[in-house]
Amino acid sequence: MKTVTLVFIILFSNITYALTQEEAWAIHSTPLGTLEFKYGEKLSRTNFDGVYLDGIKIYSVIGRKDVWDTPISLSEAAVDIVRSNGKVVRDERGRARIKRLLLSESGMCIHEYVIIDLTGKSPFVSNRFGHNPTGKSCFELISTKWGAKKSYITIFGPLKYMYTTGEDVIGPVE
Repeated sequence: MKTVTLVFIILFSNITYALTQEEAWAIHSTPLGTLEFKYGEKLSRTNFDGVYLDGIKIYSVIGRKDVWDTPISLSEAAVDIVRSNGKVVRDERGRARIKRLLLSESGMCIHEYVIIDLTGKSPFVSNRFGHNPTGKSCFELISTKWGAKKSYITIFGPLKYMYTTGEDVIGPVE
């Protein structure tokens, strides 16, 4: 009986929780730790309401609504990946490590963007941007050009915004 119990304990002590594909894509490796996207308490790849770094909430849109009274959610719009000697740095799952992330905030449509920068000693969350004084404009991302110090984000208009590492986004600049 002791042998059977021991075999049972050994066999079942190594069981790990398997993530669904949706949950796996909601977790990112970064220079500062593990970044997770969640809707409430559940991991979510799209339409999430909170961003967590090592379990600590660093950005949230919980409780916010657009001008049409639709709850705001977040989606990944673009990422800046970590490179070393010209090669993409990957985590243990083979996914590229990220250092910056452009998120879209949307209700009925995309209304604003925000950058989460993980290149410093602590995470930096930019101001929300996208010239939308009435909250009724809908934006579409055209391009992102990530740089070591300055990055440029162009959204439909075209409106170009400049992000300087660790500072708020300014613009439109052109």
